[in-house]
Amino acid sequence: FDEPLADISILPTWLVSHSAGKKVKAVMSGEGADELFGGYTWQKEFFSMNRSLPFLKKLYHNLSSTPALNAVEFYANAMGMGRFHSIELKKLLSPSLYPHVANDADWFYRKHFNPLLSPLKSIQLMDIKCFMGELVLTKIDRASMANSLEVRVPYLDHELFEKVLQVRESVYFKPGITKYLLHENIKGIIPDTILQRHKQGFVGPDDFYKNMNRYKSMLDNSRLIRDGVVQRKYCYGLLESQDHWRLWKVMVMEKWYNRWN
Repeated sequence: FDEPLADISILPTWLVSHSAGKKVKAVMSGEGADELFGGYTWQKEFFSMNRSLPFLKKLYHNLSSTPALNAVEFYANAMGMGRFHSIELKKLLSPSLYPHVANDADWFYRKHFNPLLSPLKSIQLMDIKCFMGELVLTKIDRASMANSLEVRVPYLDHELFEKVLQVRESVYFKPGITKYLLHENIKGIIPDTILQRHKQGFVGPDDFYKNMNRYKSMLDNSRLIRDGVVQRKYCYGLLESQDHWRLWKVMVMEKWYNRWN
């Protein structure tokens, strides 16, 4: 933990891959199940928010093919964990860099948003294209390859995806049961102690991300600040408010800057 990784959430995946690679050469992994069966907490939250809307707003959504809630804004916040949208980036960066700040920092999410889908399926599509494609699969691929381990992902079978996603979401999604279809197929086989466990992300320890002493040391010796890339007052404001997720991203940027500049 002395040198932060660009994404410390790869560490648990790496450790599992390292342990498995000592005994076997190939393993099965569950990537894709949450995207397919609606298992993520933000999917449930967005579904519930839309379900609770008044009838007239739901009718407007159905007639106008426009999301009843701003799905892209919701998704960007869910993914962000200290989101730097365009306005926030201009607070962080030197004014000389403003011409390089995109007017729409959420363009990648917007690119993969389909307003013709139901609210839940619109989030599922963004998860498949953005979260799974850019983070989840990249992480498992790098961690397993580093340990000479082959990882197979049966839930990503294209016929399974096509079959599930073409039916009404009520067939495969129940707000009170995580990954309903999968749950119904394995109950009685998998112990209830496992089936009834709360969902838990595969991420690094909270204490690591919230280490303010580490962030202060980084800012006190920051080349980004010294070279005028980021604004000192804003960064120390993050420290004062203990905005650990944005500080974490500044730290990753600092490490990258020191490595390549």
